[in-house]
Formats: sequence, C-alpha cells, structure tokens
Amino acid sequence: MLLAITSILTSLGNLFLGVLVLRKNSKSPINRFFFAFTILLAAYILTSYASVYLESPLLFRSTFVISVLLKTIGFLWVFSLCVGYNKNVALIAYIVALAIISGLVLEGFMIGNIKYGDQFFDYETGRGLIASIIHNIAILVYGTFLLTKTILSQRGVVRKKLLLIAIGLLGFAFAAFVTSIVLPALKITSLTFLDIPLSLIFISLSAYAMIKYRS
Repeated sequence: MLLAITSILTSLGNLFLGVLVLRKNSKSPINRFFFAFTILLAAYILTSYASVYLESPLLFRSTFVISVLLKTIGFLWVFSLCVGYNKNVALIAYIVALAIISGLVLEGFMIGNIKYGDQFFDYETGRGLIASIIHNIAILVYGTFLLTKTILSQRGVVRKKLLLIAIGLLGFAFAAFVTSIVLPALKITSLTFLDIPLSLIFISLSAYAMIKYRS
C-alpha cells in the first residue's frame, strides 16, 4: 500500500511540475520536452508498480519501452537547453528510439521469456540487447558532456539555470544509487522504494530553474 501511495503521489507531483513549466511558455520546445519528460516519468513509475502488483510480463516489457522514450526525450531536452532545438537531431533521436523499441517488442531479440517470481521479474537477454546498452551509454555520455561544457562556457541566466538542473540531477543520481544499490547490498530492502519520490528532487529543481531563469 505504501508503494502504491508513493508511486501515485510522486507521479502526480511530477506531472504538476511539468504543467507549471509548460504554462510559462507552451510554445517553447524546451518546455514541451520537459513536460513530455514528466509525463513519461510518471508513466514509468506507475507502470513499474502495476507490473509487479499485477505480476504482468506485458507491463514489465512496457517499462523498457517507456524507458527508451524517457531517455530520448530527456536527451532532447538537455540538447535543446545547451545547443537549441534542432529538428534534424530530434528526428534522428526518434528514429533510433523507434529502432530500439522495435527490438524490445520483438520476443527474444533483446529480452524474452519473462517470468515473475519472488517479488521480482526474471528474463532472458538476447543478442540485440547490446544495441540498447550502447544507446543508453551514448545518451549518458554525450548528454553529460553537453551539460558540463555549456555550464563551463556560459554566464548569467543560462549558467544559473543549468547549474540548478545539474545539481538536481546529481542529487537524484546519488540518492538513487544509495537506495537502489547501497541499501540492498546492506540487506536493507524496506527503503529501496524511496528512489521513486526522490525523483522529485531532480524535477523540482529543474522546474524551479526553468521558471525562475527563463531565457
């Protein structure tokens, strides 16, 4: 019950912040990407919970699909913040995401034989999963490079905005590392669900930065 309440409240909180940012300037591609990111984040959280609660392999597979979209939109948001909106880059990102999603949907190519047992899902990995791994690494490395480079090169409003976003991202990454890796390693599993509400750290600081330091 606690996990359900946490998942619902966190999802609503993320959506609320996304709407606040969108209302400030609904024509801005950056604000639209952020709003889409909060929608996908809420969908990911709720689908993850529902997949376990319903013991549904289909919903579990759906979390992989949503994750690809979430990372793609997140990358385009960061790219637009740092470089500016670029239709060609967005198109390429969408095409790559569609290719990865097609591989995830195809049984056995990336993941297959999904089974639920002992409060978690087990599945087999296919040869195509390497494409998803490379995709994740590329987004992480290039996104981090862009954000760091822009923070170091910019001044004024843009730098303040990106610094707040970076602080929020690092704070969430650290908190997620503690709750998802450190605590389970110490056999403390009752607090692992905290990585869900802690996503609000990143979203809240990002929303604040985008509203306060509009460029």
